[in-house]
Amino acid sequence: MGVDNETTFTWQELAKHNTAGDLLVAIRGNVYDVTRFLKRHPGGMDTLLLGAGRDVTP
Repeated sequence: MGVDNETTFTWQELAKHNTAGDLLVAIRGNVYDVTRFLKRHPGGMDTLLLGAGRDVTP
C-alpha cells in the first residue's frame, strides 16, 4: 500500500493524485497509494476521496 520509499513528492505533485483511479494520501510524512483500498474502506469511498491528494494526518 505504501509508495516506493525512494520517491519524493512535493505538495503540488501529491495534489494531482486525487481521483478514484489514482488516489494518494500523506500520513505522518509518508505517502500511501490507497486506490485499491477505496472500495473496501469501512468508512466508504467518500471518506478516502475527501483526503485525496492531501495530508490526512489526524
